[in-house]
Amino acid sequence: MVFIFVDESGIHKQTGYAVLALVYVPFEALAAVEAAVMEIEQGLGVAAFHWSDQRWKFRKRFLERVCTCEFSVKLAVCPNPPREAQWRERALQHLVVEKHIARVAIDGRSRVGTSGD
Repeated sequence: MVFIFVDESGIHKQTGYAVLALVYVPFEALAAVEAAVMEIEQGLGVAAFHWSDQRWKFRKRFLERVCTCEFSVKLAVCPNPPREAQWRERALQHLVVEKHIARVAIDGRSRVGTSGD
């Protein structure tokens, strides 16, 4: 079973790229990953890390530390504005292929729970 955390970046901008990011954390690693992230945030002196609130130097330090945790990432990158109205839904069809999903959190909010089937 996995937990999937979904976030978007650049969606509201009219230039550049829009990114849909999915972070997959195995069920058995969730508590350790959450504890590690809280420890990293505390060590960097922030209450909660949010990408858009930080400069690149800070982002780099956060990423260097969090990369030691057990998780994987899948990304979809689309020119912005997207050529296709339903690009997010189409991207999710390709990115979410696991059968045993415990929960999906979008922008930090739990949206979906499954029985694991």
